[in-house]
Amino acid sequence: MNLEKEMPPSADGSIAPAVDRAFVRNLAVKNFEALQAAAIAGKNTHQLALDQSDEIETLIKTLQPDDRPKFSALYEQELNAATQASVEKTMAMNSQTANQLLDNVTKTNNVYRWISLIAFFIVLIGFIKMMKS
Repeated sequence: MNLEKEMPPSADGSIAPAVDRAFVRNLAVKNFEALQAAAIAGKNTHQLALDQSDEIETLIKTLQPDDRPKFSALYEQELNAATQASVEKTMAMNSQTANQLLDNVTKTNNVYRWISLIAFFIVLIGFIKMMKS
């Protein structure tokens, strides 16, 4: 991926690209999603992360020296935001799954309770009949 071509040009028309939060956010999300997809596919996420880091370092070198810390800070913020969004989504899915499991356990528990009550009354009726005879 050629990140330099994707960067918006600077406002003053210089050759070095401008640091734009929207671009940095898009880049961080793309990289994060690529890592997620690699993990799901069973690929080497460590190697992919290293490759992404190399691409980011190459991109940073194309920036004006004053823009480099800004880009790094924005990239870190946006990567953290993407990570947090993923964590929240995972927690919501886990919560939903836990609620479904709890519902299933409650339903199963109710079935066992009714079966136990029916069995108890059958035994009680049988015991009463046995006592009468």
